[in-house]
Amino acid sequence: MSAQNTIQISGKLINENQLLVSFSVLPGSDPHELGCFIAIWKGQDFLSAAESQQVIRIGSNQQAGEVVFDDLTLGHDYIIGFGLGLHTNTEAVCASLILPAHAAVTDELLVTLSNITVIPDEIGTDFLIAQLPVLFCRKLSRTDSWIALFNGPFTSGMYDGSNVIAINKVNPHRNSGKIIMNNILGRLERFETYTLVLGMGLNHYGYPDFSRLVSSHTFIVWKSKIYAGHNTSGTRNNLLSMFI
Repeated sequence: MSAQNTIQISGKLINENQLLVSFSVLPGSDPHELGCFIAIWKGQDFLSAAESQQVIRIGSNQQAGEVVFDDLTLGHDYIIGFGLGLHTNTEAVCASLILPAHAAVTDELLVTLSNITVIPDEIGTDFLIAQLPVLFCRKLSRTDSWIALFNGPFTSGMYDGSNVIAINKVNPHRNSGKIIMNNILGRLERFETYTLVLGMGLNHYGYPDFSRLVSSHTFIVWKSKIYAGHNTSGTRNNLLSMFI
């Protein structure tokens, strides 16, 4: 079993002045509470949503849908971002779409998603190696990003951090590559199912804000060339105190 959940966007030019953007969020999330939005900027850089050419907020009941951006001018580069935390100091873009200056209606547009994955041969007895996105899109002020590991498949209980078994910060200066989650408390059991999530932002206590999940990867532990080691133990409170 291997399953991926990722905030998704895609885009298609309707005509020379209009762009249709489709989106979907993770199951069970609340786009309105998270301040989810889609914005478009002229140029190739993310600015604040307030500085965008147009910004559309996603409503609570919109797990998936489409929005249209009007009044575009072909001959200019545009960048489109799906973000969280609209008009707050935790505003962050987690998926992007590029509309190049000379795009045609039939062109496929470049999409970058903040997904995280684990491959079977990079899972050990009490550690794993996760692959971060090719480009992890982040906004303006430094947004603390993190990964967390749970038992079982993806569920809505993960939005409050229930039963988390390991947490790691993402290096704020790294946008891509691999991250090692070491010393996972308790043995990663063969043939058991686990879910690794990628989140953006902390709560007011400085701990991971589990409501801000942008991607998950559910996997089963098989025997691999690095699966060998010993048991470790600890508590969730220890994890949270180690995170800061």
